[in-house]
Amino acid sequence: DKTSEQKRLLVEKATKVIAISQSTKNDLIELFGTDESKIEVVYLGNSMFPKINTSVEIDIPKKYLLFVGSRGAYKNFERFIKSVASILNTDNELFVLCTGGGAFSASERELFSELNIEKQTLQYNLDDNSLAYFYQNAIAFIFPSLYEGFGIPVLESFACKCPLLCSDKSSLPEIAGDGALYFDPYSEESIKNAVLEVFENDELRASLVLKGQARLKNFSWEQTAIETKKIYESIMK
Repeated sequence: DKTSEQKRLLVEKATKVIAISQSTKNDLIELFGTDESKIEVVYLGNSMFPKINTSVEIDIPKKYLLFVGSRGAYKNFERFIKSVASILNTDNELFVLCTGGGAFSASERELFSELNIEKQTLQYNLDDNSLAYFYQNAIAFIFPSLYEGFGIPVLESFACKCPLLCSDKSSLPEIAGDGALYFDPYSEESIKNAVLEVFENDELRASLVLKGQARLKNFSWEQTAIETKKIYESIMK
């Protein structure tokens, strides 16, 4: 895989580099030795604007944690599942709903069986309207990634008024700010404790929703476009 090698070459040749977070900028400086002055941070925006009284023709559980996107490697899905298995074992009305990422693999299904949670883990492929509905009705959205350059699902959860449980690594604290309950994604105990805390505290969930909505105001595709245009103009002079 020559991806990193090719990225390094492009970064070296570029007049300017647009990074989608300060965390990404720091990585470029540390890992590639990139000159800090040629890197500009431009945040991404949110494309999810849930409709009021949205409904979908999918029979979903009343109580669930939501996991969005691919589940491989740095997404940390396996550790997350292991961390919440004991919670699911004590409450058979609680589920983990996964959206996107493709159907569960044989190894994932085997893990669910070993943990005795195979009936409480479900996977769906959804359009944006349906995904918004899943966000809106979840107890919380959990984002246990070990690394993210930005993390658009953070903004999606804010837009859908869904409490956010979030890894405290890479760019995620930078983007989520005070709108998330954080945990150490390398610690099953830390993940489990965060899940229990948000389950047992209605006031905390409401507070996370309000803080998330306030945080969302800092991000828009319009602002992304304006700042990107300025950078292009600066190198054309």
